[in-house]
Amino acid sequence: MMDTGSEEGVDMPGYASGCPDRIHIIPIGFYRVNYCECSDFDIIRSNNYHTEYSHCQYVYIGNVKLHQVKCVSGDGFGVAGAQHVMVNRCFMQSNDDGIVMSTHYFDPRGILWWTNSKDEDNSCRDITTVHSYINSGGGKALAFITWGTNDPIQEREEISDIVAYDNVLVSVNPVGTWPDNPYNGKQPFDNTETDDYSPVKNVRIFDNRYEGNCTLGPIACTNVITDCGVHSTNQFRNGDFSLGGLANWTLFPNTNPHSIDTVIYADKEKGRICYFEEGHVAAGQGLYLAMGQHMFQAELMTGAEGALLYVADAQNGELIAAREAVCPIPTVVSLPFEIQDCQAKDVFVGIASMGTSPANFAIFDHCKITSQIDEDAIRQRQALAFMTQLQQVFALTPDMTPICENGKVYLEVSSMEGEHTIPSLATLTTGVVGAAVRVHDYNVQNQNNSFGFRFGIRDNGASYRELRFCEQKRTLRLIDVVDGVETELYLRPNFFFTSNDFHLFRVEINPSSVCLWIDGSMYTSIPQVPVQGNVAFFVNDAHVALHALTAK
Repeated sequence: MMDTGSEEGVDMPGYASGCPDRIHIIPIGFYRVNYCECSDFDIIRSNNYHTEYSHCQYVYIGNVKLHQVKCVSGDGFGVAGAQHVMVNRCFMQSNDDGIVMSTHYFDPRGILWWTNSKDEDNSCRDITTVHSYINSGGGKALAFITWGTNDPIQEREEISDIVAYDNVLVSVNPVGTWPDNPYNGKQPFDNTETDDYSPVKNVRIFDNRYEGNCTLGPIACTNVITDCGVHSTNQFRNGDFSLGGLANWTLFPNTNPHSIDTVIYADKEKGRICYFEEGHVAAGQGLYLAMGQHMFQAELMTGAEGALLYVADAQNGELIAAREAVCPIPTVVSLPFEIQDCQAKDVFVGIASMGTSPANFAIFDHCKITSQIDEDAIRQRQALAFMTQLQQVFALTPDMTPICENGKVYLEVSSMEGEHTIPSLATLTTGVVGAAVRVHDYNVQNQNNSFGFRFGIRDNGASYRELRFCEQKRTLRLIDVVDGVETELYLRPNFFFTSNDFHLFRVEINPSSVCLWIDGSMYTSIPQVPVQGNVAFFVNDAHVALHALTAK
């Protein structure tokens, strides 16, 4: 794949080499190709996206291997505006996003073999990933790229019906997103807007192995069930149909394909279910609601037989609450319900058909959830559980506090003065220590600000081995300290990261070596003589947040 270049100018964790003089070629690209299979081949030493399937339908990708990447944008399988795609038994060892599910209304890069498709269906739907190993280093293994926000009809820009199971997903974000559309909103683009994303709905991600921090960040997605900590929003999205079409609504039509749609009534777009005589029909949204009192409200107008407002357990379909309503004129109807016996629950909130009269229908608008819950108490319970688990392994100090962000809890070391250590409670001769680390800020007055791991701590802390990362000096060092005297065992210069997300460090301490894994990829193995003692994570003159701090 034309991997010859006269310079090797990039030296970052997870990136094989630089590419200043290479011609960048996408090895395989399909545009508007339907009913195709790509199977049983390798792509070796690519210097660009490995494969791209733009606006394709019914694509099978099986037993494909992508490895030995030779540039810094080694995306794996790009399905931009594609539908009905299966990725099965594939292997990817790269440095950027793995399965790239994207929508875009305007993208200035679409100028050669693919083009922008304004005013068309650019949605990315029915994408399944199974039985695969996706290691994307500093990217996202399953990447949701929601750049369709320019479109006035957001239904055409959804990412929906995503399924992933029985995979190994390894990266900074095994499930992650690039939510801020760079070609819309704030200019110049700085990736800080938290509301510039197109819809995400109907996602099922479960029974995978995850190495990294799974998060969809600011995206308020609907009908999402995972076992990796990613959840639906707790509020209706597009409940007033202001986004255009049925964006964010999950649909259960009957045999008539027009049994769910939107109509213009009283000069406004509203949702509608109809053709009840052809079978049951329903529309709603999957939400993640905390324990407490809730109220579902909708403006409803129906035929003579009415319609049903209901709330059900999204996991097993068990009915939580329901109300029948007959509304010959638009009427605000309320359904109170309670979430009990759990911290939070995946529920489905919707409107369903009643009766079988051909004349019956339901038109709905202004759907919303109001909740009476103590959000501060919920966060406190989450933080307490997180800290209790952490304190079983590490000795924490009062300056280390939990913070809640996007529904997850992290350990924050906020003081930027001096050194702070988090020692293990037990002695570790061999084993694994790790942490996902995000640096908020450095003390610029101290050029030695850094973080890392110590192991083999003995002699009251006077002797130890230390793996230290210094961002401002861009160095990674392994040193041996005996009675306060340092001996450098390993030095890697020009070591840095390109993103401010959580980066996963894992140190395997063996009798004869120390192996360092960064973002799921083995970075280096350093010979050493065995040492015995405690282990610790340390931070020096920096403000950091930690996720998944472990020692075993």
